[in-house]
Amino acid sequence: MPRVLFVEDNEYLRKIVPYTLKQDGIDTHAVATASEALACLREEHFDMVVTDINMPGMNGLELISKLKALPAYQATPVLCLTTEIAPETLAEAKQRGAIDIVLKPYSPQQLLNAIQQHL
Repeated sequence: MPRVLFVEDNEYLRKIVPYTLKQDGIDTHAVATASEALACLREEHFDMVVTDINMPGMNGLELISKLKALPAYQATPVLCLTTEIAPETLAEAKQRGAIDIVLKPYSPQQLLNAIQQHL
């Protein structure tokens, strides 16, 4: 079963996304901050990271850069799930290593398709 780390400051999404993905056989661990995500990444192995961009403290762009600096995660796919629509920010996410971006609001199937495409 693939493992996904989901990084999202919205409490509702931290509950619903793992529930939805579990229905399709994807084990998902959710955390609220990029700092928590980095701690999890150092302790456990994940096959993919799905992160918001706009979060308090360290944002998703910084998280992507720090994740890609970890030798064990340089090739791990990172997908952004975000409300961010500024083209320059989305381009920066890809430049830092995001493989795909799903814009909120999204359909569960849209998110699942993006994850399955890159796992």
